[in-house]
Amino acid sequence: MLALMTGFGATAQSVYVPMQLSKTTSPEVSLEQPIVPPSVVATGDTINQLYYDFSTPANWTFGNVGTATGSWVIGTAGPAGDFPIDPIESTTASNGFALYDSDLYCGIDDAYVQLANPVDLSGQSSVAVQFQQFYRNFQGQSFLEVSIDGTTWTAYEVNAGLVVNGSTPNPDNAQVNISSVAANESQVWIRFRYEGGCDYAWMVDDVAFVEGASDDLILDKVFYGDVVNDWEYAITPSAQTVPVYLGAIVTNNGGSQATNVVCNYDITLGGTSVNSGSFPIGAGAIAPAVSDTGWYDTGYTPSTVGEYVVTYSITADATDETPADNDASVTFETSEYEWSHEREDLWDDEYGGYIVSATDQTLIEYSQGSLFVPVVGADLYAIKVSFGSLTSASTSTPLALTVEVHETGANIQDIVDSEIQAADITSTGWQTFVLDDPIPLTAGTGYILAVTTPGGDDVMYLDGWGLDDDFGAANYGPFGTGGAENWYSGWDYSSAIRAVFDPNITGIEENEDVSGVIIYPNPTTDNLNINFVSKEDQNVTINVIGVDGALVFSENLTTKIGQASRTTVDFTNLAKGIYMVQLVGSNASLTQRVVVQ
Repeated sequence: MLALMTGFGATAQSVYVPMQLSKTTSPEVSLEQPIVPPSVVATGDTINQLYYDFSTPANWTFGNVGTATGSWVIGTAGPAGDFPIDPIESTTASNGFALYDSDLYCGIDDAYVQLANPVDLSGQSSVAVQFQQFYRNFQGQSFLEVSIDGTTWTAYEVNAGLVVNGSTPNPDNAQVNISSVAANESQVWIRFRYEGGCDYAWMVDDVAFVEGASDDLILDKVFYGDVVNDWEYAITPSAQTVPVYLGAIVTNNGGSQATNVVCNYDITLGGTSVNSGSFPIGAGAIAPAVSDTGWYDTGYTPSTVGEYVVTYSITADATDETPADNDASVTFETSEYEWSHEREDLWDDEYGGYIVSATDQTLIEYSQGSLFVPVVGADLYAIKVSFGSLTSASTSTPLALTVEVHETGANIQDIVDSEIQAADITSTGWQTFVLDDPIPLTAGTGYILAVTTPGGDDVMYLDGWGLDDDFGAANYGPFGTGGAENWYSGWDYSSAIRAVFDPNITGIEENEDVSGVIIYPNPTTDNLNINFVSKEDQNVTINVIGVDGALVFSENLTTKIGQASRTTVDFTNLAKGIYMVQLVGSNASLTQRVVVQ
């Protein structure tokens, strides 16, 4: 019996902000380093030159938390892990910078580089730490930590908003307000700590203590669905839409308490507002260095097919000194038939996909899936999958795969509803697998649509999106205690696996010349894909005919018995309306109606 481990919740609350420096004059405080590079000073005044680069390694100490074995280093060389990134291009990179090459210590990282001596911030009612960084994320965390006794540390996560495989600019000018811990303190220590998982690398340089803003709110994260109690689908069929449930995470990066904190929103379709309003963040007041979240049921159900844009902005009683980080926007889509956690325009284009099966001979099988919970009952007619690559590590031949539908059922007990053989997959990109018979999906029941490979030395990548806030991905593999193989959820990425409820996609019968005919998408707005398998050696002609009888497209394909053939018809420059697609073989013809929108 398989069990699905659920693991979803609210997002991490970041205190990372862009560099925004005040121009006021600071009172005298102790001096540790005498010179601030002019390019750094020009962005704002430091507190009496409390500035540190890494040209003098003795100003810094190193350590590990628990049993971690990784270590920070100071130098001018970039990372040397298996997936290297460039060195930081900080202001003083030529005289050294701090580097944590997390790719070298994958899975056992928890190390810090610490300012050796405390600084005196007496008389400073609002203070921040500015620094330059270059960080590339996979699944770790990076923190600026502050202490007033050298023992107890307050952690500020500085890169929580990055997607998987995402990176900061090089260099990135970052600032964290530490007033809630360090204001007016005579001894303040700081350190940079990397924790857990596997990333690429984190580099830090040009650290300075500066005056923090008194009033500075940051709109850290926004949501267009309930990621805690429900699902946030990127594309939803109109029959499955629910009222839009908005959320926002706001951090107070200022030195003063923010009062009457409100998130204003506007939902538009095709540039026209369809719903707008506002909702409070938390109880309305946010203390310094604290993050809070607001949720709001708009009551608006987006039933019209199209792309919706939600814009957000935050306000409070006090005027924000750095308003550039007070706005955000997201998009989601209502479709006629497709359902997905990902949108193609949000994919990680640099890497083209996410690993589904690794080169691990111990794997019995490995699955990557997406979770769906219907609001109303519906018939599932097909599954769409976009493959990033398909290879066998030992033979470089196409994989034999299965596309599967699993019902989670009551108490997340797994029941296999259907398995569709997909051993003839031979190309990357979108492929549609039509079910022999539609599968009725029950309202309120969870389903996993998955692609499975038998494991061993097979490797498969699916295209996908690198940040799925509702953790709608489900994997089967050795992720349990002691490597136990089972179904688990909780990944922060979504693979390109879509449920298709289009009854027209199966409206083609086989004839004596061809089989396995798939014509999709129908309706279409641009390209129409035509797939079929020839039953004999023959010439097959594909014609597209308008309602007026005019032939608008024709192509002749020479096919062999059992050969899978594919072609694409470009409707971009054709008028909207109804067309007939005709496949003409040696002994018979087959015709399918398609709609161009």
